[in-house]
Amino acid sequence: MIYLKDVTQLMSLQQDYLDQQVCMAYITIDNYEETLENADEPKMALIQSRSRQVIVDWAYSNGIIIRRFKSGGYLAFFNERTYRKQVENKFAILDTFKEMSKELDEVMTLSIGIGKDSRVLRELDEMASAALNLTYSRGGDQVAVKSGDDKKVRFFGGNSDTFEKSSKVRARVIAQSLAGLIKNASHVLVMGHKNSDLDSFGASIGVAKIAMAYGKKTNVIIDFDSIEKKTKEVAVQVKADSRYKGLLQSASEAMENINKNTLLIVVDNHKSSLALSKALLDRVKNKVIIDHHRRGEEFIEAPVLTYLEPASSSTVELVIELCDYQNVDLKINELDATIMYAGMLVDTNNFKQRVGVRTFQSAAHLKELQANVPMAYEFIKDSYEETLQRLSITQTAYQYNSQILIACGQDDEEYTRSLLAKSSNALLEISGIKASFSIGKVSKTTVAISARSTKDMNVQVIMESMDGGGHFSMAAAQFENRTIEEVRLLLEEKIQEYLDDRGEA
Repeated sequence: MIYLKDVTQLMSLQQDYLDQQVCMAYITIDNYEETLENADEPKMALIQSRSRQVIVDWAYSNGIIIRRFKSGGYLAFFNERTYRKQVENKFAILDTFKEMSKELDEVMTLSIGIGKDSRVLRELDEMASAALNLTYSRGGDQVAVKSGDDKKVRFFGGNSDTFEKSSKVRARVIAQSLAGLIKNASHVLVMGHKNSDLDSFGASIGVAKIAMAYGKKTNVIIDFDSIEKKTKEVAVQVKADSRYKGLLQSASEAMENINKNTLLIVVDNHKSSLALSKALLDRVKNKVIIDHHRRGEEFIEAPVLTYLEPASSSTVELVIELCDYQNVDLKINELDATIMYAGMLVDTNNFKQRVGVRTFQSAAHLKELQANVPMAYEFIKDSYEETLQRLSITQTAYQYNSQILIACGQDDEEYTRSLLAKSSNALLEISGIKASFSIGKVSKTTVAISARSTKDMNVQVIMESMDGGGHFSMAAAQFENRTIEEVRLLLEEKIQEYLDDRGEA
């Protein structure tokens, strides 16, 4: 016998209940205060009224309760149904606000942090606040959504590259906080990331010189088995120099001298999975993070100080600014300055990408410190064999569409990550190209992608969808036990998803 029961009303009630769940959001205008500071009185009034009108009109048309809680900051409440509607239109308010900003000939965007899927208001507030902080550390112009039911954070937008802030107030505050932590430490360790490049190593040297200036025993953690070839050559030169005696140390050696007052400063990285030594991260309680990459979901647990500036060209640039605000004499020699200058060259593609006024100010400061610029360029030059390898990758490039190039290395050949990056940089210099991707084996079991783009395309979002990360215009990902062809097909799929999401297919 079959029994049928009409559950239409029950299902309708359930859907109504879900639709009415409360979501909370913090909305802030990026670059708002600086824009007002640089405007005259009539322009200031226009910026304030137009900005507020766009946000309030959007809120009222979507049934959102909104209140301004500070200059350029808003608190909003809405239900799950409204949230789904915003997801469907990809939070069009981001583009609407940006268009208004362009009409005013200003550079302003929105950052929105949303908390949902909790019936406890305090939890919604905490999630919305944490989500907003994520958007800040990723450069703004986006929405981050944290859910009580799902640990994975959802992101929308991110179509603008980060803009450089002219004020160095934050750098001064961070520098003073860092100095206080160093003074209270018994021992300072400085650590970069796996497959260390010259920005990571140069920033490590710079931070070490700050700590040493305060009379602290300092060591730079290095792993000669996880370092790029050119960086390794420089590190070997440093190790052989009597001025650096005892500075470089392996993670295992450092573990023997750790105590409760040891300070670990992590540079050019904020992900525990990419740290040179996970054991050191777990063992040392007091950790500082100095990084210029856009923040990802993975983050080193409980740092006592974080300096994350995605608008910066390199971590070396951040370190040089921190050096400016130290009240002690830093003994930075010619080789230190040269290594740091080389780090800036690597991360800016010889000052062609991600550069601003502060980038050149830092470079000028290094020159004042007697950086040997010709030697810095020698550090990063490719050999004849490396040049042939790079050309062998770029010549395989094909057009995914008229503005995107993809190149693949040979299945039976291994490449360095820096070589893949140089391949992508070279392809991006072709007229009309907005993004380039180079794929190749970096070990017997690992395939990597290096992605580069202009300001018109966010390759970080594409790489994050493949469990990678990086910057708006410079990003990467890697895969274990996958073939180059498998990774290429996956990349094409993710590129298409990116274009579809933005209506550019």
